[in-house]
Amino acid sequence: MLSHHGIKITGRSRRLTLNYRTTRENLSAALQTLEGGDYRDLDLDESVEATGYRSARSGPVPVFKSVDSREQEVEEVVAAIQGWLAPLGKENAPGVAPETIGVLVHDQRSRDRMVEALALNDIPARSVDRERPQPGQVPVMTMHRAKGLEFSKVVIAGHGIWPGYFKERIKNWDTSLQADADLRERSLLYVAMTRARDELVVITPQDQ
Repeated sequence: MLSHHGIKITGRSRRLTLNYRTTRENLSAALQTLEGGDYRDLDLDESVEATGYRSARSGPVPVFKSVDSREQEVEEVVAAIQGWLAPLGKENAPGVAPETIGVLVHDQRSRDRMVEALALNDIPARSVDRERPQPGQVPVMTMHRAKGLEFSKVVIAGHGIWPGYFKERIKNWDTSLQADADLRERSLLYVAMTRARDELVVITPQDQ
């Protein structure tokens, strides 16, 4: 504690509102998912609110893709990654390294399925759990696992919640519990979206 070292901070603390991790375009899109809710940013240990929270950097506008099947979801993920990797080795057009791309999904089953799909499309990918991402491979992980990490490019695949799945799971819950669960899911999406330092692609089912 600072007080133990003779440093008095009483009355001088304030909530930090400047984000250096991601761009203002990505941050704006992420904050919209909270829709007035209050979320604690676990990387900064501070409350995040839409009012006054801003970024120090600017970048590309996030891309949102709507798909109607898991097959189409994979196609969009592959297209995004190939677009970022394609220039690798070409003169004056260096592509990004695979480990600087993060593919974030909702659960472990979706993670493992995505790793297999990427391998079938000749994209070197690795399922990441407790270990750190490895050079030369695109890390695929759950949004929970991505907390505290950042990537140059991020693809969020379907938010892991396909039509009816989440609403069906909580439909018999108490109203307050439903609201709390919904905010947790939206907060998780906020975390995932703010893992992108530069470019962000979000792929969701058509009816969400």
